[in-house]
Amino acid sequence: LKYNLPFFKEFLVETPAPATEIIEKLQEKDVLAGIDISRFDKGEGLLIAVTEKRTKAEMDDFVSKLKKLT
Repeated sequence: LKYNLPFFKEFLVETPAPATEIIEKLQEKDVLAGIDISRFDKGEGLLIAVTEKRTKAEMDDFVSKLKKLT
């Protein structure tokens, strides 16, 4: 996590690779990884949103695929 603050559905993470690269690689696996905040001129990071529509299995799959990129 980029900030050690409470959050509701969205949180910002720092990534070892550029967020755009992570987004592109996960899109190839049919995973929507999040939003690269650099496109808003707000620094670097990946904005991730999790809602009640996502199952624990989907979130675990996302984390697993994300870990394989690093």
